[in-house]
Amino acid sequence: MEDDRGDGDDRPLGEDVRLSQRLAALYAVTARLTSSARVNEVLVEVARGVGQALPRVGEVSIAVWDPRRGVIRDVLEFRTWTNRRVPLPPPGVHGVAGLPELAALLAGETGFVQSLVDDPTVSEAQREYMRRWGWMTLLQVPLIAVGRTLGVVEIVDPVHAAAFTDDEIRFCEAIAATGAGALRQAHLYERVRRLADQDALTGLANPRTFRRRLAAGLRVAARAQEPVSILVIDIDDFKRLNDTHGHAHGDRVLRTCARLLRRHARGADTAGRLGGDELALAARDTGAAQAAVLSARLLAAFRREGIGVSIGVATSPTHGGTAEALINAADAALLDAKGRGKHRFSVAA
Repeated sequence: MEDDRGDGDDRPLGEDVRLSQRLAALYAVTARLTSSARVNEVLVEVARGVGQALPRVGEVSIAVWDPRRGVIRDVLEFRTWTNRRVPLPPPGVHGVAGLPELAALLAGETGFVQSLVDDPTVSEAQREYMRRWGWMTLLQVPLIAVGRTLGVVEIVDPVHAAAFTDDEIRFCEAIAATGAGALRQAHLYERVRRLADQDALTGLANPRTFRRRLAAGLRVAARAQEPVSILVIDIDDFKRLNDTHGHAHGDRVLRTCARLLRRHARGADTAGRLGGDELALAARDTGAAQAAVLSARLLAAFRREGIGVSIGVATSPTHGGTAEALINAADAALLDAKGRGKHRFSVAA
């Protein structure tokens, strides 16, 4: 069978096949990226797309760039041969001042950086960086959207110290460019979603979001047979405080309370504002005894800031298995604490 390509194209037929495969992979990745609304989805699609098109790539790492601090922060490490994301190694944040190739890339002085671990023209700092992780060939491609460098994609061959071809590099640049645009859109989407979920004054979860997260947490806890406790917190004499010192002062007190609440919340907990001066904390895997200890700590923390609060506590499944039942039980306990002189906590009966 004759090769019907023009006389000016002397590339092997196999290379044309590989190029067609990469173009098809780029099209597929682009389609998936345009439908990805979450940052994590975008990062994984970029890494997976590179690995699927370039079999020699064993690992793809992505880091975001903080030009103000002069550091990059690792956000993804993906092993393409096993098609899985792996935990990021510490420390996770790296300065770029000691890595001249990477610093030049992030500053926009070069379109990409290709480094071979045995290449004497590569800086010793770059080669030591590669040796630390066992990388033989490293291709670094920037993530650039609307003229701004967002980060870097590191594409690794852990076996062979052999340069990537021009076509392979162009493919990775195309994936990175598409991924950067999708990443920017995903960041905007997540920012809008966070704003929609937050109370504007305190930054805590708004009532709708708090109830939704509490309900989801209760479903998970029920399957795991773990308790969930809710603390409803009300600022004592808040109306008098507003009348005496003004609403601006009252807003500052609410923000202080929100800061204290966030400080005492663990990663799986949810802090929210239920309305007015009523805040709440949903504590996962926390029984009544632990919730009482937490309430006492919160009372002391608020007192140190010169703020008096009353707290009502309820625990699932003892006081209810739904979000509304638990909030109502904690509200009843809060009324009991108010009735017994304020500045205290009470556990639902």
